[in-house]
Amino acid sequence: MTENVAHSVFAIPELLLLVSAHLDLDDLTHCVKVCRDWKHQLEPILWTDFCLDRRLVESLDNTLAPPLKAALVRNLPHIKTINVSVASGTLLQALAIGSTISTTTRSDPSCSNLTRLEIDDAVPTAISKLVNLQHLSVHSIDECEDTDAMTLLLQACLRLPNLTELHIDMELTWSDEPDISGLKAVIDEASRARFSHSTGGTKVKSLRLPSDQGDPSPLPFLLFQSNLLELESCEIPLFDPATDPVELEQMVQKSCSKLKRLTCPSLMDHEECAPAVCAFIRGCSGIEIFDSQNFYDYDTDGYIDPAYVIETLVEHHSSSLKDFGLVDCYYALSGDQQAVLSQCKQLKRFWVKDAYTEFSSVGIQFTDIWRSDWVCMELTTLGLVLNRQPTDDDAFGELEDEEGDQEEEGAEEGGSRESESEEDRKMRLISIAAKSVYTRIGRLQKLEVLALSIDISQDTAAEEKDYAWDLTLSKGWLGEMAGLKNLKTLMLHAAFWSKMGQAEVEFMHERWPLLSAIYFNGNASTVQAQPHWQWLRSQRPHLLYNYQFML
Repeated sequence: MTENVAHSVFAIPELLLLVSAHLDLDDLTHCVKVCRDWKHQLEPILWTDFCLDRRLVESLDNTLAPPLKAALVRNLPHIKTINVSVASGTLLQALAIGSTISTTTRSDPSCSNLTRLEIDDAVPTAISKLVNLQHLSVHSIDECEDTDAMTLLLQACLRLPNLTELHIDMELTWSDEPDISGLKAVIDEASRARFSHSTGGTKVKSLRLPSDQGDPSPLPFLLFQSNLLELESCEIPLFDPATDPVELEQMVQKSCSKLKRLTCPSLMDHEECAPAVCAFIRGCSGIEIFDSQNFYDYDTDGYIDPAYVIETLVEHHSSSLKDFGLVDCYYALSGDQQAVLSQCKQLKRFWVKDAYTEFSSVGIQFTDIWRSDWVCMELTTLGLVLNRQPTDDDAFGELEDEEGDQEEEGAEEGGSRESESEEDRKMRLISIAAKSVYTRIGRLQKLEVLALSIDISQDTAAEEKDYAWDLTLSKGWLGEMAGLKNLKTLMLHAAFWSKMGQAEVEFMHERWPLLSAIYFNGNASTVQAQPHWQWLRSQRPHLLYNYQFML
């Protein structure tokens, strides 16, 4: 009886879709295996998203490969997304995903419903048949990484009428004087097709081009000269350093008038890369999201200004920027970070995470934060790497000068400081700057996520223990953050929570009613054993403690 009811339910397409939406991959696989009728109904849904990762390759026995290959061919019409993230492996070889699609589509466009393809080894002849493809991410081209292979791939891609996202994530080797006539002919042909027919050609809205090995690639210049781009999202290509910045800026203005998201590549040589990067940023009309991973990697010098990349971003896009993120960053000037926070009124997310090495230089200095108020009152996510005591003694000079002016006006409250030791003077100035830091944070009433880490680079004289009392009520400035009524997630380096006690957790419970998760970086057993953290969890049974988070 139950089986008949289940069969009846699965026979109704609307109910089938509703039920399958609540089944995970294992559940769907089990249903397909136990019942022939269910297999007929559910197998197309099971194959809608085809993902082949290394874990799956290693977990499946070789004997399963032929049935899986047959099932793949049988269900090609139902597949909408394919993600093959393994470059080798017995199952991948058995499936022969590239040749299977290629062979099938040459005689019968069975993959016409495929809209998203992420693959390590692309077969251009197969891609050209996928007429509904919207997103393509490629990590290599049929075991070949030269100009001819790129020409074939672009020829296939630029003829797809619906392709809007083209991400080529690999390295290409260009010779001293590459023959780009074929590449130029392909781009010109696609440009003419789009110009002649309003629905012809390809309108690429999201673009990522291959990185270069050897001489600079001519590909970015050729593409940005064409009329194939209406970019909304883009990773800045690495143009030939000899490219005229003014000409580049004009090309970007034409292709990026709608661009909202900009990703900056890892810049290893600021003198060569940065002029083109800055020209690209100037050419964009209104960037809302700026992100980068490994910003200024490897060969950077901690005392060299990173060519004004962030400064250019703030100067030209402070009125539109909403999201600023640097992940595993190696070098970002403290003053540039403060400029983002103090000039970008629309900012909703500011997230800086260093590469967590003494060779990175990412800390935002307390004295820089002290210098000017933050204007980003819409901020909901904030991640900072803090430097309370830069090694440069002049960093506190401006603060001391202002304090001296106040004393002359009769604002001094503590009597003469002529006998004050140098160490006491420095600690007093650090305290003034520290209070301004936590006061700035406390004014962000819409803040939902707060992550605080510390600078461990050669640019700081502070040690981990120097931050220990900052977020306490008795000796620190936790009270300055009472206004964070919407705070939901708190992420703290061990330096900040080690001295917290009952008073601090009661403050959190009273002042931060929406707090639902705390991420501790440090000794998990220490946190679990402390009674005040146990008390907070007893007051909020659903509060999540995570002990393995690395800021």
